[in-house]
Amino acid sequence: MTLSDSEIKGAIPCGLERHNKMLKITKIDANNFTFQENDGEIVTLTRKDTYYEKKTGITWLRIPANSCNRKVINTNKLEDDPVMIIEKVKTPYVASDAPKAKLIDFLTDDERSNVERAQAYIDEMMTVAKKRREEARTKPLTEKEKAQKKLDKAINELKSLGMSEDEIQALLARN
Repeated sequence: MTLSDSEIKGAIPCGLERHNKMLKITKIDANNFTFQENDGEIVTLTRKDTYYEKKTGITWLRIPANSCNRKVINTNKLEDDPVMIIEKVKTPYVASDAPKAKLIDFLTDDERSNVERAQAYIDEMMTVAKKRREEARTKPLTEKEKAQKKLDKAINELKSLGMSEDEIQALLARN
C-alpha cells in the first residue's frame, strides 16, 4: 500500500534527497501508533516504543530504521492531526572549502584601508605587550620597582574611590 497524492502533498521535509522516500505515522489511540514506509510495510508501535522527557514535557515515539533517517517523532504533534507524513527532500549542498562572505567585502576602499591600518596597529600593540610580559616574567623587580607598583596600585584605588588627580598629587606632595 503506497501513500496517496493528497498525503504526499502535505508532507513534512526531513532529509537529503527526493526519491519517493516517505514515512507515515498514524495515531490510533493514546498508546498505539502505526508506522508505514513508502514500500507499504505497516508496523504497529505501542506504548513501550515511547519515552517521556521530563525536562521538556515531550513524549517521543521511537520509530524503526527508515529512509528518512528519523529516529523519534514528537507524539504531541499527533494530537491535532493523528496522521503525520514525512518526506525526505533534497537540501542544498555547500562545499566546505567554498569561500564565506566576509563583512569587510561590504566596505568601501577607504573603510577597508582604515580597518587594515587599525588591525596592523592592534597586531603591533599585541606584539609589544607580549614582549613586555616576557620581559616582566624573566626579570626580577628591584625594590624601587616594587614600591612604584604599590604606589600605582594605591593611586588607582584612590581614583576608583572618586579622588581627583589634583587631590592625589597634593596628597603625594605632603608626604
